[in-house]
This record gives sequence, structure tokens and C-alpha cells, in this order.
Amino acid sequence: MLWRLWKNRNELLFRSKDYEAQTTVEKVWEDVKEWNKRDEAKIPVAKPPIIEEPVKRWTAPPPLWTKCNSDGSWNKDTEEGGGAGWILRDHHRSLLWAGAKKLNGLGSALEAEAEALRWAIYSMRGFAYRNVIFETDSLVLKRLITGEEELWPRMRPIIQEIQSLLEGDRGFQVGFYPRSSNKVADRIAKETVTFTSIVHKLYSIRHVG
Repeated sequence: MLWRLWKNRNELLFRSKDYEAQTTVEKVWEDVKEWNKRDEAKIPVAKPPIIEEPVKRWTAPPPLWTKCNSDGSWNKDTEEGGGAGWILRDHHRSLLWAGAKKLNGLGSALEAEAEALRWAIYSMRGFAYRNVIFETDSLVLKRLITGEEELWPRMRPIIQEIQSLLEGDRGFQVGFYPRSSNKVADRIAKETVTFTSIVHKLYSIRHVG
């Protein structure tokens, strides 16, 4: 109000222009709206904070246990080919075994994950290992195996076979770990695209004292 009265005074003194009371009030309200717009423009828009999930790194199993991380790759372009990879380490973080195999006739990335885990379990049984923690970076696969999610018809045969392989007194367990802690198995599975044969490859890592 005072600002508008001051402007009206200057208009009267220097330009001999006078304003009626009603016009002055209207001008005041126009000034108020103008100042409100300027204030709103100055207020920074609050952006929601970006929350980054912490990177979860691979952890060693308890003493006298080993841990086998498996992963499957699937070709999204052809929707048929893929690969399986797994790696076995002990509680000293030492690498014991690694496996890689090319896969054919897959219908989804989940099938590739399941095939990789099934092969890893078969391999550990063949090597006569006990007390093995199997880790997959597919939460859906883990939930299907543990019965937390209803079995899909297409996945039923392989899931039931995995469940049967895990049973017994070998101390086999299956768990979920994010991909950030499963990078080695993920890389092995993806490198199988260069394989020209479906014959699997096993690598034994020996430590010489």
C-alpha cells in the first residue's frame, strides 16, 4: 500500500497525474500478485533425495563350509540361447572350482538361472561336497525353491528337481544375494556365448603350499 501511495505521489508531482481511491486499491492488489509471483520463482523446488542402494559384497561362508555362487545368462535377441556359470569358494575366500556351460532351448532368463543352479548342485554332489551354501541372484528363483511363491507350470519340473537335490543330509542350502556380490559367476555365464560347443568346462584351482 505504501509503495503504491509513493508511486501515486510521484505521478502527481512529476506528471500531474492523479488516481482515484478505487483505482489505487486495484493497483495495490496488482502489486501484491506481482510480488507473490516473484517470491514463488525464488523458492527452490525441493527434489526428492536420491537413495542409492548400498553395494553388497560377497561374504565368505562359515568355517568348514563352502559357498557356490551360480548365475545364468539368456540371449534376449534370439530368446533361446544362454549360458550357466558357477564358482565355488571356501571360508578362506579361496577359489576351489569353477564351471561354465552353454545352454540351448531356454524360454526365459529365469530358466537360465534355474539351469545354472541345478548344474551347480549336481556338480557339488558329484564332487562329494557337503555343507554348501548355494547363492543365486534371482530372488524369484529362490522364492520358488523355498515355496514362498507358487510354482509356475513351465518351471515346475526343474524346481522340483532342484528341491529334491537339496534334500538329504549333505547340508545343502540355497539363498539369494544381489548381483553386486555375484559378479564372478555372472561374468562366467555371459562369457559362454563365445563357446562353440555345449560341452561344459570345469576348472580346478589348486593352491600349492
